Amino acid sequence: MSRVLSGALVAFCALLPTSATPSTELRSAFSGRYVYSQGPAGYQHIEHQIQDLARKLNPFIRSIAVHRLRDACRPKVSFRFSWTRELLQLETPEQKLRSQVPVRGLKLRGKRGKKLSLSRFWQGRQLVQVSKNSQGEEETRFILAKDGLSLTVQIEIRSSHFPHPLRYKLEYQKVP
Repeated sequence: MSRVLSGALVAFCALLPTSATPSTELRSAFSGRYVYSQGPAGYQHIEHQIQDLARKLNPFIRSIAVHRLRDACRPKVSFRFSWTRELLQLETPEQKLRSQVPVRGLKLRGKRGKKLSLSRFWQGRQLVQVSKNSQGEEETRFILAKDGLSLTVQIEIRSSHFPHPLRYKLEYQKVP
């Protein structure tokens, strides 16, 4: 390879992104507080999906599964994203969680004291959070609208007890 071509290749590669870390503009756009905007109708859709899934479950675990899914799927009233360098603090009324992004396999304790593993990473313009425990896995995708004023939260819950994953999405609006 000639030196000129080699130099051009090095210069081109220097322009490519070298990590999964988003731009400062994207982190800045995500920063702020978002409030649930769908009202009761949004939760009715989730309840319908829970009942549909419950009909396909083993009768011995059906009641506890419905109870836990209702608890897990209750929409958060709000989210607040804030950044300090590479640290993301994601805050809801129930909890605050600070971690680097990306992070893989961060060990934590869940609501019921069970051990869980948390991963957070960027996939394009989406912030993805994956929580795993012995019962299954929950993947949450935070998708910011291009105007930065609304946030879609897509959630997928997978378990070996379920015949298929439970999927739903929630809509939030940015507030000053």
